Amino acid sequence: MSCSSCIMRILLYCSTALYAFNVKITPSENQIRTTGDKLRLTCTVTFTPEEFEDVDEKTWSGFEYPNGADTNKLKQRKEKLPASNKIRTTISIRDGSAGLSGDYKCSYGDQSKTLSVTFNEKLTFVDSAEVAIGKQIEVGTKSFDCKAKPNDLKYSWTNGTNEKPKEGKTLDFGDGVTKDFNENTEYVCEINRASTGDFETLTYKFAVVYTPEVTIPKSSFVRKEGDSVSLVCNVDAKPAADITWSRSGKVLEGQTGTTLKLDNLTFADHNGKYKCKASNGIGKPASGNIDVTVVVPPKASITQGESVNVKEGDKLKLDCSASGQPKPSKFIWTLPDGTQQPEGAIFRSDANSNHNGEFTCSAWNEVEGETYGPGNATIKVAVQYSPKNKSPSTTIYGVEGKNTEMKCIISANPNATVSWNEDPKKLNTTNSVSDEPTETISIYTVLASAATYKSYTCSAKNSIGSEEFSFELKKATPPAKPEAPSATDEQIMYQSITFNWKSPDSVIPITSYKISYTDKDGNEKDTVSAGADTSMQLTGLKEETEYTFYITAQNEAGDSEKSSGVTLTTKKPVPPTVKITKNETVDTSMKFTYKIDVLGAENLKSIDITYYELRADGTKGPETKKTFTSDQFKFNKEDKIGTANLTGLEAGKTYEAVIVVYNDKIGSEPQKIKFEMKPDTRSSTATVIGVMLGIIIVLLVFVDISCYYMRQGGLMMTCHKALCSEPEPKVPESSNEEAEKGSSRARKW
Repeated sequence: MSCSSCIMRILLYCSTALYAFNVKITPSENQIRTTGDKLRLTCTVTFTPEEFEDVDEKTWSGFEYPNGADTNKLKQRKEKLPASNKIRTTISIRDGSAGLSGDYKCSYGDQSKTLSVTFNEKLTFVDSAEVAIGKQIEVGTKSFDCKAKPNDLKYSWTNGTNEKPKEGKTLDFGDGVTKDFNENTEYVCEINRASTGDFETLTYKFAVVYTPEVTIPKSSFVRKEGDSVSLVCNVDAKPAADITWSRSGKVLEGQTGTTLKLDNLTFADHNGKYKCKASNGIGKPASGNIDVTVVVPPKASITQGESVNVKEGDKLKLDCSASGQPKPSKFIWTLPDGTQQPEGAIFRSDANSNHNGEFTCSAWNEVEGETYGPGNATIKVAVQYSPKNKSPSTTIYGVEGKNTEMKCIISANPNATVSWNEDPKKLNTTNSVSDEPTETISIYTVLASAATYKSYTCSAKNSIGSEEFSFELKKATPPAKPEAPSATDEQIMYQSITFNWKSPDSVIPITSYKISYTDKDGNEKDTVSAGADTSMQLTGLKEETEYTFYITAQNEAGDSEKSSGVTLTTKKPVPPTVKITKNETVDTSMKFTYKIDVLGAENLKSIDITYYELRADGTKGPETKKTFTSDQFKFNKEDKIGTANLTGLEAGKTYEAVIVVYNDKIGSEPQKIKFEMKPDTRSSTATVIGVMLGIIIVLLVFVDISCYYMRQGGLMMTCHKALCSEPEPKVPESSNEEAEKGSSRARKW
């Protein structure tokens, strides 16, 4: 060993022995913190008592800061602790940041300690916890990224299941979020810093949102003025959308619902295009259009006014116009005789007698194939014309020996003078004006005979002209030969047949018909008058009998030739077919409802019901038979349904009945039916009420006896005191003390 080395060892040993202090930093381990954290660093130097006396903490430099540290944020506090022979310096970091990271060195003499401090950026999610619970996510979104600070973090997702966490910041929604997405599922995003191992989590619960979807159930309405209409706009949106309505671009204030009700429609205030607009801040607003057409029905008017005069043969022109929305496009003229001419708004014609009277112009407008109207306007047209014959016929048929009227009906404007070209002494005429103001009626009455069967002339004249009209009086004849009567199978019964026939030709009205018939041996039977009808039911026939029937028509001129005969055979009676369709109990009676499929004869005659009790041991009770005549049961021939009531039965018992229905000739097959009568609930109810009343009375007596023996009052005690007790003597007035003693005795008693 060299001499210099030895000297150095000796000096080091001596210095150590001379200065025995110790430097210590608290905390002793290097610090990794997050920005914003607080941190306190303490450097303590411990001395021996001898050394401590010479220490001056003010000349001690304390901590050395990291290079570039913002010393304005670092403050040291030095202090001397005599009790423990220590000096101490403290640095308090109140808001840690990356600029304060580095090595903090504390030295004293030749001793020093160094502490490394690192402030990492705080793990922070972009979304707050409040935002994450209810985080809005649009329909169709296929993924969602978890965002946090600082960079270079490790991300993973879990969704509350036992599945292994999925690495990465992106949460995958597959084909996209749908409207039925489960909003209750929790998704947890975890961020982790590999260098330090610290981590944070954020729980998301997604709220599905989507842009409004507007559906218009009906996009077009046509209504008349004064009507009402409801416009419906169905909106599907999340969150709920704000709805506004507008008409022709103008917003309708206060209308924010899905239904817009419009009352008392007018064209000016309500006709147009309506828009329903929905917005909820998600995507673009949605809208739908509804067309409302307010129809103003036509109002017609005629240019010529209320009336016009014209002569026969002159030109007649009538102009019609109409207002309305939309503009009326269809016009029809109705003439005085009721005929119609769809010639448009203008009527043109040469005036004639058929034009005399009231014309009506009718106007319609049309929307989407539907017409509205009519709007009518009328005008009276007075046409002056020469006489016209309006008689229904100019050929008259008279029955010889009877008076016959020939009626000459003349239409003329002005009214005509009417006369017959016959010997005035032989004339028997009556003239009058009909309900039509332009018609005149002249009736010539003549006795029909060979001498009066001839031609007659009716003359008519007015200021426009004159005319003659010929009438022919002919001899009336009996009706033509009628066709044979007929009857369908349903009309042929057992003792009757319903006939139908056609009315034959006749120059005068038919007054009656006669039906005659013969049996198979040719013997003629009764002849029956059928009146003027062309159908009749013939009764009183025998069953299973063949007849030949004829028809004869009659008028005032005589009988027609007898028709050809028709041979028919009445039916053979058969038993009625009966089916019991329903039975119902009413108190102590049974109501049967039956249906007759085949009546088998003309009428139902009677119903026999034989019934007996079915006992519990399986035996039968005595038989009882009841016969119902036709006035004791109901039967409707139209629907062939009837009812019968069986009375005198006992409640709660089971019966069996055999039913036979008879028509005029024969009975049906027996119909057997089993039924059970309802129990008599009235008697059982009375029994229950009686028992309950008895129990109540017994309880009242028991309570009364108990009260008597316990000296607590009651009916028995009241009676006892009234009958058995002596009257109490009157107590004279005394002191309060005696009164109290008497009261006490009374209470004891």
